[in-house]
Amino acid sequence: MINRLSINLVCFLLFATGPFCWGQVEKTPFDFLRDRERELRTAPGEVYLGKVMTLYYPVARVEAPEKYLPLLLELTDLLKSPVRENYRIVIEVFSGIDSNDVSHDLWPGRALALQRLLVEDFYMKKERIIVEDEILTAGQASSETESAGSPGGRVEIHLHGDVTEAVRYIDQQEESR
Repeated sequence: MINRLSINLVCFLLFATGPFCWGQVEKTPFDFLRDRERELRTAPGEVYLGKVMTLYYPVARVEAPEKYLPLLLELTDLLKSPVRENYRIVIEVFSGIDSNDVSHDLWPGRALALQRLLVEDFYMKKERIIVEDEILTAGQASSETESAGSPGGRVEIHLHGDVTEAVRYIDQQEESR
C-alpha cells in the first residue's frame, strides 16, 4: 500500500526541489508570470497579477522554511529583470487556525524575516515589498489553512505591476523564433 511518505519520497526523487509535492505552488514563479503576463497583455497600467506562492509555517517558526528558498530565489531573479522592474511584492501573513496559538503573535516577525530575506539575501529593493496583516481567527480560518495541515499559519506572496514591458519583451522573443 502506498502511503503519503512514499508519495513524497517519489516526488522528491522525481522533482529534486519538490515544490509540486508539498502543494505550496501550482506553478513555478516563471510559469506563473509567463501565463499571467499573457493573460493580462491588454490591461492598461498597474494590475494585480495574482498569488504567486504560499509558504506554510510550522508552529512558532519565524524564518521561511528552507524548502521554499529555491522558489523565492527564482521569483526574485525574475522580478529583478528590467522588464519587471515596476512589479511589487505584497506579503500577506495569516496566523494559524487558533487565534490564541503562539503563531498568532508571530506574523510581524514572519513578515519582517521574509522581507529581510528577500532584501538581504536575494537583493530585492525594500521599497518594492509591501507587508499586509491578514490574521484569521478560529471562526474565519480558511479551508486552505486547514487542508494544508499547517496550524502554524501561512504567508502568501502576491504581485502587482504594469505588464507592458514584459509583454513587449515576450512578443519580441516570439517574433524572433
